[in-house]
Amino acid sequence: MKSQDHEGARLAQKIAARRTPSSGLTSELRAEAIAYARRRVAQGASQATVARELAVTTMTVSRWLSLPMTPARPVKRRPKMRRVQVVDMKRASGAIVVTTPRGFRIEGLDFDALCTLITRCG
Repeated sequence: MKSQDHEGARLAQKIAARRTPSSGLTSELRAEAIAYARRRVAQGASQATVARELAVTTMTVSRWLSLPMTPARPVKRRPKMRRVQVVDMKRASGAIVVTTPRGFRIEGLDFDALCTLITRCG
């Protein structure tokens, strides 16, 4: 029990050492805290007790315990696929108009200039 108290106090100290209370935890510290919370709950401690020991909210402990048990690694987010409409340029009437998902509108450029702009802007 003493080692549990010591480990909980050590983790609470590390968690409290963040720049601001809303600063995120490093992935290593977060993995340590999640492992500690899982061990303590498996031993019969309540989520509220674990939260007090680590000086975090009960909601945080609840979120940690609901995460799948996978090794800590960054999650790569894939860009969302967007529905587009392909129009035959020979049959299209009028100028090219492009509207980005954020509402930026480009019009009045020919196809080559538009391709150059998109290439430069990414």
